[in-house]
Amino acid sequence: MASSEEVVRQSITFRYNSVKSKVALMEARLKDVNALVKVKNPSLLLQIQKSTPASVASTMGGGNQSMHHHSQQ
Repeated sequence: MASSEEVVRQSITFRYNSVKSKVALMEARLKDVNALVKVKNPSLLLQIQKSTPASVASTMGGGNQSMHHHSQQ
């Protein structure tokens, strides 16, 4: 039988990977939507990118910000 510490570790790992995959799906969806907006209404995309935080804007393909600065927890 697994120790309680191992059960907790497995639970946390599962939840982390679950959230990580959801984030990846959301980022892919955001990229698709932004590509569509860029084609249909480029000025709207620019307006959206100006009003979003740098980390989101880089996901959206705007600006030269890097996604490499994640906050340490």
